[in-house]
Amino acid sequence: MDDRKTFEVPARLDGVSTKSDGSAGLRFTTGLEMKPAEMTLLFQYVRTEGFLLFAMNQFQDSDIPKTNAPSNEKSPAKRLRSVLFVNWKENIDTGDFEVWYKKEMEKIIDHYKSKLPDRS
Repeated sequence: MDDRKTFEVPARLDGVSTKSDGSAGLRFTTGLEMKPAEMTLLFQYVRTEGFLLFAMNQFQDSDIPKTNAPSNEKSPAKRLRSVLFVNWKENIDTGDFEVWYKKEMEKIIDHYKSKLPDRS
């Protein structure tokens, strides 16, 4: 184990399943009993984004990605849309959400535009 919080362990790919969002679920089993420190590190990775490299033999340096893994974290715009939807669903829930959403976004835009200095 090193400070990079990575680990290498022999593993067997036991199954693959498709997910509704087009991604895949992967099920691995370690080939060896893991030490407590390795298990602790493994549990720290639950629900985090990263890279998973799998090969039948050891990796070459060229196999290792040079960039960080993409994140599935929602953008601020998507988070705002989700919050507005929950608000609409719990407090309004009439009419079409898309129509209400556009009107609400215009109110938000107008609010912040009104705080800008006059550019005339």
